[in-house]
Amino acid sequence: MCSWLASEADDFINDFSEANPTVKNVGRFTLESNLCTFKNHFYGRRYPGVYADMAQDRIEWYDSRGLSSWTSLFKKIREDHLPEWLRSECSKDKLNLNQKAAFFTKTGVPYRAEYFL
Repeated sequence: MCSWLASEADDFINDFSEANPTVKNVGRFTLESNLCTFKNHFYGRRYPGVYADMAQDRIEWYDSRGLSSWTSLFKKIREDHLPEWLRSECSKDKLNLNQKAAFFTKTGVPYRAEYFL
């Protein structure tokens, strides 16, 4: 069963890579991460971009404790490499992680779905 799953995963990854040549970092790790996120939609625990939001929450936590000199590098990385719609610090709605995670269970549509559907 494991070898069959590995083969199927590799086929999916290859097909995805061919159809989306500009998407970087395609591999088993990103596939597993996305499948896990999808599964957890149904339990109200995950949503697209949850890890980016969790990182921002940690940045804000450290900033509130006077450590912004340490977090400035992470803020710059976010600004340079994440689209604005994926940066919670740029969002007009100030929903917390639990509210965003509950969005799918309440509506049947993932939070931020408009950016990738």
